[in-house]
Amino acid sequence: MKRVFRKSEANGPKRWYLNIDAIEERERLREHFAPGLCSCKLFWVFLLTSAFGVFSETLFWYLRTGQIESRSTFVWAPLNMVYGVGGVIMTVILYRVRKRSVPLIFLIGMFVGCFVEFACSYIQERVFSSVSWHYSDLMDIQGRTNLKYAFFWGVLSLFLLGFMYPVLSASLLKIPRNTGRILTVILLVYISINIGVTFFAVRRWAERKKDTQPVFTISRVLDQWFPDDFMEQLFPNLRFVSTEDKSHFSG
Repeated sequence: MKRVFRKSEANGPKRWYLNIDAIEERERLREHFAPGLCSCKLFWVFLLTSAFGVFSETLFWYLRTGQIESRSTFVWAPLNMVYGVGGVIMTVILYRVRKRSVPLIFLIGMFVGCFVEFACSYIQERVFSSVSWHYSDLMDIQGRTNLKYAFFWGVLSLFLLGFMYPVLSASLLKIPRNTGRILTVILLVYISINIGVTFFAVRRWAERKKDTQPVFTISRVLDQWFPDDFMEQLFPNLRFVSTEDKSHFSG
């Protein structure tokens, strides 16, 4: 990534938006609402990488099968939690080594991507008693991640650090300070509510799989808003391990 930044500097101000140091200098001078690698900017990284994950996986599946299939992990937004969390963790780690060699950044991205994929699969199974992907070949690790796809995590890490993160930061510079703060708070509240509703919708879906009748009013509301057919269309690859064998599908 060092080469990218130096080339950016050599070409003058037209390429400043690819230079993280130049962007952060502008953020400091403008007293920006999301300066440097702060929590506010990481939230925007989460949104960007979550949306990118849905887009890329939807496109990949369409090119592979000719069908459009949901890759969202939220009930009210086309966002993917795995890519969002992975994007944030990658950004935090890669930011600190952004001036190191490209091969090193690539290897770190491979490791971080596989770790996040493994951790998300493990947490999902423990919390929801469900899985959304399961690899089954000689290069998988407990079916939760696959070394074969680690290469793509490495490529994504280079793309994130060399293009997505600096362009996002440069784009946020165009938002006025107070507007940016208000917009960030609104989106944060929306995503928080979305995560909560998704959590309870999936838990209620699992209960219906066990023929558990609704006891509380909230359960009946969830049954009306998020019936089985809606959930199955939104999360086509989600399987509850208590009722279905993980080996019946692959990632």
